[in-house]
Amino acid sequence: MGTFPITTLTPAAAQQRLQNDGLGTLGLTTVRLSPRWADATPAPADYDAASLTLNLAGVIRAPFLGILTFAFAPASSTLAGAIGETDTTITLAAGTGASFPSPGGGGAVMLELTDASGAKREIVACTARTGDSLTVTRGMEGTARQSFASGARVTLRLASGARTTEFIDAGGNPLSGPCAVLRLHPQAVLRLERLAESRYPLPGAPPIRPVPWAMVVRGAQGFTTSRWYEPDEVMTGISGPVSFHDGRGLILDPIYVAGMFADLINALPGLLPASVSGLANGPGGVNQIAG
Repeated sequence: MGTFPITTLTPAAAQQRLQNDGLGTLGLTTVRLSPRWADATPAPADYDAASLTLNLAGVIRAPFLGILTFAFAPASSTLAGAIGETDTTITLAAGTGASFPSPGGGGAVMLELTDASGAKREIVACTARTGDSLTVTRGMEGTARQSFASGARVTLRLASGARTTEFIDAGGNPLSGPCAVLRLHPQAVLRLERLAESRYPLPGAPPIRPVPWAMVVRGAQGFTTSRWYEPDEVMTGISGPVSFHDGRGLILDPIYVAGMFADLINALPGLLPASVSGLANGPGGVNQIAG
């Protein structure tokens, strides 16, 4: 039998890392901001004041240290025809496939098949979609492969936080379609809120300056596993209009967010990682966007 190493972080080792690396040791719970969001400064026409979105064409860079996930709108349909236990292609009711994601690059999304009574249930992994036709891997997540009659329900399974509808647009409506979501760590959000409260005080009143919990890139569809991005790191393969949202999913003006980040970076240089090469006054910089 082979062996594998186990790393144990002792209190002494943790203390030493804190002494050597400072707050960076705490990793994702710290606030780290990027001085630029793209390699090119958006034109005035790229800012939509009505929808509160900013179109970042070409390269998008992570505006803060966060985790990237992908979200989709809820979708459901029915089988256009019966399937057996070994079938790996299922056909949805005509015209309904467009509401489901189109996995690619080795990725997949999970679907749930249920009969009319709800007694039969199977989880399948959808690895490709062409129109109303889905390629699936049967019997996932411990469920048994089963036969289903025409008309059986097919539902897109979305984990908590993977629903586009948790974000609200400028008109007060839930977002629709796929999107890429870069989120701050909850503890980083708390620290950012405290920074905003102390930096922008309003004597005798509660804080009124909202802070972003997430950046949403609309229309960006992906199926890779979640991963962390460092500030200023290129978000490969992702482009499109972006919006920022608070903890309730409510939208924030991206120009406001850029202005806040520009001010915080200027006032608190420690929020800017030493490895970042971009400039706030350079192409795609927060000073340029805020201006």
